[in-house]
Amino acid sequence: MEIVWTLHAEERQQQWERQRGITREEVEAVVLYAEQIVADDDGVLVAQSRRGNG
Repeated sequence: MEIVWTLHAEERQQQWERQRGITREEVEAVVLYAEQIVADDDGVLVAQSRRGNG
């Protein structure tokens, strides 16, 4: 699978890294190896995973 980062996604990830220490590698790992995948109200699939204690 190829992960394509939009400019908005890159900006958000950089913000998360500054504020929460979430690296680009962690985000990509969730996309590739999500603990859970759920559909939102519009049917868009959202990958979810726990980090740290919760």
